[in-house]
Amino acid sequence: MASITEVIEPGATSKLTPLSIWMPPQPSVSILISRVGLIEWAELMQGLSPLLS
Repeated sequence: MASITEVIEPGATSKLTPLSIWMPPQPSVSILISRVGLIEWAELMQGLSPLLS
């Protein structure tokens, strides 16, 4: 998880917090969703980085 957040620029990590709002209470499910969400977010940010810079 640390390696994924390192890919994202430091300021973008705060944008990941909304994920915890809609996560289900089950730990196993929320962990799975958070990992998938982080990966998708990292790929999204990687794709948008040329547009933002």
